[in-house]
Amino acid sequence: MEFYRLSTLSKSIKACNSRLHIQHILNATYPRVDEASDNCFAEYERREREGGMFFSVHALMSHFSQPSTLEQLLSCDCDDCIDARNLTDYKLPVTDFTNDLRQEPLFLALMVYLGKLHYIYYWIKWGVYRTSLPCLHGCPNNNRPRLRECPKSNQHCLRRCPDDKDLERLLGSRRAASMFRTVYNRAFEMFSPVVLEIPESKVCPYLEPHELKRFPYLEEKPCITEGSFGAMKKLKIMSDYLHPTMRDRMKPYSTKEPLLFALKSVKIVPEAPLMNMERDVLSMVSRINDPASKNIITVMACYRWKESMHFLFPFVEADLSDLLCNNNRCPSHLREKLKAHEALPDHWLWQQIEGVSRALSAFHNQMVNPFKDVRGKVIALHFDLKPANILVTDGPDGATLKITDFGQSIIQIMDDDKEISVPHNTGDPRYSPPESQAPSQHSTRGSEDDLRVLLNYDVWSLGCIMIEVLTHLLDKDLAKFQKALAGSFFIKPTNLKQSIQDSFERFEQAFQYENGQAENMKDISGLKQRIKDSIEQFEQKAEYMKGVGLKPCVKDKFEQFEQASKHNRAQAEYMSKVIRLLQDMLHHDKNKREHSSTVTQKLTEARAKFEAVPHGEEPLDLAVEKNGFRDQKGFRQLGWDNGTSIVSFSQM
Repeated sequence: MEFYRLSTLSKSIKACNSRLHIQHILNATYPRVDEASDNCFAEYERREREGGMFFSVHALMSHFSQPSTLEQLLSCDCDDCIDARNLTDYKLPVTDFTNDLRQEPLFLALMVYLGKLHYIYYWIKWGVYRTSLPCLHGCPNNNRPRLRECPKSNQHCLRRCPDDKDLERLLGSRRAASMFRTVYNRAFEMFSPVVLEIPESKVCPYLEPHELKRFPYLEEKPCITEGSFGAMKKLKIMSDYLHPTMRDRMKPYSTKEPLLFALKSVKIVPEAPLMNMERDVLSMVSRINDPASKNIITVMACYRWKESMHFLFPFVEADLSDLLCNNNRCPSHLREKLKAHEALPDHWLWQQIEGVSRALSAFHNQMVNPFKDVRGKVIALHFDLKPANILVTDGPDGATLKITDFGQSIIQIMDDDKEISVPHNTGDPRYSPPESQAPSQHSTRGSEDDLRVLLNYDVWSLGCIMIEVLTHLLDKDLAKFQKALAGSFFIKPTNLKQSIQDSFERFEQAFQYENGQAENMKDISGLKQRIKDSIEQFEQKAEYMKGVGLKPCVKDKFEQFEQASKHNRAQAEYMSKVIRLLQDMLHHDKNKREHSSTVTQKLTEARAKFEAVPHGEEPLDLAVEKNGFRDQKGFRQLGWDNGTSIVSFSQM
């Protein structure tokens, strides 16, 4: 609709009574436009054309459902309205159409917006199809939420555009009918924005709404993030169209109004399979059950619209990187380190790291194959696990870490009998394992062992994150550690083939210089080739990372962690287990690296053993008391701690 013409019509003295209500239409338009600005009409036109404009159903109902408004509109005596009411071929008793139309205030508002109020009589006489809209909590005349499928009245109804035959008869030509249909359908969607709803299954639905559809988003602001690809926006959903199931889904994040969401939009490119991969990953992730799901970002909606894929999530201000770097985006009470007498397992952040490990294990091992006719195991890898991709929420139930950004993730269904190659989508180099330096394909036949090795890519990343979290909690200098890293956690191997090549080139130059001729170069070249072939065979057989270890600053961290816990035997034993686990998680040989499931298992076992010892007690004292290591005279007998239990010296 041309807003200049609409606003001018509202000031007309001689016209349809609908002109008296146009300003109420403008007042119900969202997102708001400053009508006092010089370019307000151009901005209205741009938003309407690009699909960013819609109307508040509450504001429209508040005005157009008023008896005085209905009376003024339905008693209009302009020439157009009189002619439409009295058309001989379709004449109806006045009571028939007025009773119907009084029950359809939104339909009246739509026709006022189009400047064609008198068309309402044709629509009624032709029996044009009526579409019910959802009525949500707080809407006038209806305080109970209901769904599109079961309307209780006509209060929230719009009528579709008539068929071509009727339109052509009304407007006089096919072209005029086509143009009106285009304008009508676009306006129709502005009066009925998309209402996103969470199904009972809690599985994120995938939608493909028509490009004319409108989404009731407000205050859209770009987010500066380090996402793999795609644009991120922070936004609100107008309360008129915020479904109760969406509110329920947001409770773990916030109950404060207004609720904030994050929208990730990715341009559809045929050569970019990762975009569809992210959609599939998020759909399957939404099927993961508690407790693992508590540490994975909640997917609110996923839809394809206007040549882009869109993913809607709860908006979370801070991530783990903000927390570790003491960024003010993360609330100060969440950045607190271990207190003087606080044990590591008791700190909320470490408890949440355990939750992240549990979520990663579920992501790796508990994804359900949704295709009944496709045989095989679902394999999922995150490929970009890092602090910036772990959000920190501060909801009603306390602080929670949530894995997010599955843009680099790979998900495949692997048949046990077929060999497939899974690409390595390398993420942040700092948290990537040594195998990310190797060729970017991992071939496997789908055996259990092969699959676990493949999934160990993410385990390395989690190990790096855990080291940084421990550094923060133990009040060590994380910035200094990150500076010492200067990149990855491991020492990158030198290129043996390139070193050999350089050496032989220098040898050739020296030989030519000394002999002044190249008569023996053929023999030397043959020797060089044989040596190079041997080196190649050696590299193919040897693991890429053999003989290479963690950087010294990483090894130093293990010693610092151990020293920080030595004041208490129980905490020292717990830390010792954590350090051994970290060393196994950061094993350069991916075949010997811990799996995500065993990481969770070992953290659980370490916690159970720690909690079995009352705080302040020494394990040896407890064992003596428990096992009664006393002789007949009442003396206590010392024992030997073999790592798992106390053994009496008398039994050795």
